[in-house]
Amino acid sequence: MPPDVPHASSAPMPMPADAQPDQLAAAFRELHGARLHAFALLLTLGDAPLAATLAAGTLQRGAARAEDLRHPERAAGWLRRRVLHDAMALGAGERQTGRRLSTLQPLGVDETTYAALARLSIVDRAAVIASLAERLDRRDVDAIVGGNPNERADRARSRYLAAEGITVGAASRTATTSVPDAGEHIGFLEWLVAGAAEDPDPDLALHATGCAECTRAVASFDALADIELGRVALPASQSVAVAAVPLSADERWGVPPWLTGRGAGLLVAGIGLALLVRVLIGGQGALFQGILGGNGGPRQGVIQGDLRNGTAPSATPRPAGYGPGSVLGGLIADSRPPA
Repeated sequence: MPPDVPHASSAPMPMPADAQPDQLAAAFRELHGARLHAFALLLTLGDAPLAATLAAGTLQRGAARAEDLRHPERAAGWLRRRVLHDAMALGAGERQTGRRLSTLQPLGVDETTYAALARLSIVDRAAVIASLAERLDRRDVDAIVGGNPNERADRARSRYLAAEGITVGAASRTATTSVPDAGEHIGFLEWLVAGAAEDPDPDLALHATGCAECTRAVASFDALADIELGRVALPASQSVAVAAVPLSADERWGVPPWLTGRGAGLLVAGIGLALLVRVLIGGQGALFQGILGGNGGPRQGVIQGDLRNGTAPSATPRPAGYGPGSVLGGLIADSRPPA
């Protein structure tokens, strides 16, 4: 779906005019806090004090305008844009603070994933985290990093694979010209970095099942999809109630037109915070897979086994955000050559 075409389910949820701002703000922090903190931790490569500061400051601005940011995924894009903006203003992308892998290990980040993220620019890192770990919609990735979402996200994913020693694009075409099925190899990798929105051509899928580099590329993206977002809560000292405050001009500039708007608020008097959070996300089902799905627990990967070490894959469902079906699973039977 083109980035400028809204989802049918993306209409803002109505909020009654008598909603209490402090209750909406508390629900907003409850809904977004842990996952925004995880984004900040990944973006800063495990700089816990900086990540907590970035997440808390952004939540403060977001909670103050919870009525405007009432669509969860659009709000997620706005929040992450602010975290990235503030991190860049602080020079977080150039900070030489040493390795902090231990901070990210509770999220399920391994050393290979950490090293690949560390080799990216902070903007590319944000695009990779948003599109692969959080599996946000392309237009939300656009809201976070700016520019053309297709080009930015694809380029960032390609650079992430390159950081793991897997070449895509022109370099891949040069390196694989002598391989018998070079076309399928190049095609599969380009399909993968383009977002894998549709099932690949059967010939590409068949090639990938027997190609160590292609299965390693899928496993690399799987490792990001398996990060357990929400496992590290925002420190309690950073989770503070915030009164409504006017938006700065810079914050108004950072909000895409389709993200904002006012409606009647959600009647919250007497229903409690936990129920309010459920109401805010209720009835949306798979729309919130990724940014709001579950509790950030482990997901079933595309391919099982230690693919970085070249062991044989077994087909399993692809992560949410790559569309229905599976990357390799479900295609194998249809991809076998005729007898």
